[in-house]
Amino acid sequence: MDQLKPPIALSIEGNVSENWRKWKQKFQFYLDATEFNEKAEKLQCSLLLHCIGEDAVEVFNTFNFVENEKDKIAPLLLKFEQFCNPIKNQTYERYKFHTCSQSEGENIDHYATELTNRAKTCEFGQFCDSFVRDRIVCGILSDNVRERLLRIPDLTLAKSIDICRASEVSKQQLKSITEDEKTVHAMRKDYKSGHKPKVKQQYRDYRKDNQKGQKYDCKKCGMQHLPRSCPAYGKMCYQCKKPNHFKKMCKNRRINAIEEESDSEDELYIGCIENQKKSENSWMVNLNLNGKNQKFKLDTGAQANVIPYKVLKLVKGDTKIIPSKTRLVTYSGEKMDVLGKCYINVSHKDKIERMEFAVVNFNAQCILGLSACEKLNLINRVMSVEKSAESILKENSDLFDGIGELEGYHHIELDKSINPVIHPPRRVPIALQDRLKSEIERMEKLGIVEKVEQPTEWVSSIVIVEKADGKLRICLDPKDLNRAIKREHFILPRQEEITAKLAGAKYFSKLDASSGFWNIKLDEESSNLCAFNTPFGRFKFLRLPFGIKSASEVFHKAVCKILHGLNGVESFIDDIY
Repeated sequence: MDQLKPPIALSIEGNVSENWRKWKQKFQFYLDATEFNEKAEKLQCSLLLHCIGEDAVEVFNTFNFVENEKDKIAPLLLKFEQFCNPIKNQTYERYKFHTCSQSEGENIDHYATELTNRAKTCEFGQFCDSFVRDRIVCGILSDNVRERLLRIPDLTLAKSIDICRASEVSKQQLKSITEDEKTVHAMRKDYKSGHKPKVKQQYRDYRKDNQKGQKYDCKKCGMQHLPRSCPAYGKMCYQCKKPNHFKKMCKNRRINAIEEESDSEDELYIGCIENQKKSENSWMVNLNLNGKNQKFKLDTGAQANVIPYKVLKLVKGDTKIIPSKTRLVTYSGEKMDVLGKCYINVSHKDKIERMEFAVVNFNAQCILGLSACEKLNLINRVMSVEKSAESILKENSDLFDGIGELEGYHHIELDKSINPVIHPPRRVPIALQDRLKSEIERMEKLGIVEKVEQPTEWVSSIVIVEKADGKLRICLDPKDLNRAIKREHFILPRQEEITAKLAGAKYFSKLDASSGFWNIKLDEESSNLCAFNTPFGRFKFLRLPFGIKSASEVFHKAVCKILHGLNGVESFIDDIY
């Protein structure tokens, strides 16, 4: 038994709740195996604190015990349980359970284990097994197995898992049996004409690629992939609202060129002709056509003007359609005939021009091309931007100067039962002393630190970190001060919580607060606690320093207060999403 190794230290990073659950179970096994569970509870508590690691011991130092709880193993485990398992949102935990579906390639045993673990935090009580059974029926991938499970009137959790497991085994066995029977023999009939049946080359190539498992150019998604693995399958097109293809491959009235059938074979390109829909991003303008107001879309990428026939009928005056061989060419190369062309007097403000339009016989948006936009003075060409980035920064220099500061002052609470500690200054290499002195002077000018002349109860050491750009970062090393600091225990969000709240978003951005902790001012008492020694004398932080164990919680709490009520905005310490 003496050769048994104790469990490794508890990690308080990542999924702390799951780390604690596994560590606690391993520690209980160790107690049983070494028969330590039969010894005094004080020895059990000491063994736990010895095995749990330095980070967890720092957490233990923040616990408050009543008189009858000291040296008791049960209250100690309960304190760690409360720390590692904060109050859960039951609605969110049940949401995660009910949205858990079997992944591609995931076996039923792994899926059932995942559901069982999620159900533990949902407080289902005596109905836990029935909820897991129902989720298995609804969440498995196979429709055939689901149909079979629904036919059983007295279905239990164990029976449903057995049926799913048997289905997986039978599939593997069937695959093994039929693996060597994939050769296909074909027979060809002799036709009376003596000629072989003609098959399009494109279809033969596709069939050949399909048999070899090679990728091919898909006309539904515009990408290359294996057969029966198109990402556009089941998706809705934003252009025509029809399924199984992407908008960029849609053929519904998306035209990018007008081809003139003439000896010169010129092509007049336009951006697109769409069905008439309201678009907030479109450039629209009202024009007067022979006394009739009509809304046009300004398309600076178009080389021609387009008007639908039903709009043309509403235009006053003797407007005739002249025969034309002009055709519209889509992105996919499909050509669409037009009714002809016409000439209309177009006016905008004090500008009047007679312009040529291509007439189409479908419900489309009126398009005004580049040349027409310039003639009516609707657009101006900008060849260069006069303002440079330097001039913009200069005009708004007050926004980029110094360190920002949030309202109010932060107060650091201490445990008065812990005695203050004063650390002597650490030795600094001669090569770094000049750079260290320059950095401290810079921080003094910014109002981050100030010189201390009077005595202070707490004095910490500093840690010097050289950044990638060669500059130095001065961090406080308050290992003894951290033992006395009382944390606010403001819960930091987990990654899965942030991603769940941002579900459905289309565009994402991330902002990183510059010197975020330094934006929080300290009151006089807290500033004296953050005093530190250097070869150039003692200084103290006027702003919240890096290294304080409660700094992350304090800053995250301040950011949450600022961002409260903003939809689609989440934060994690100094990162804003």
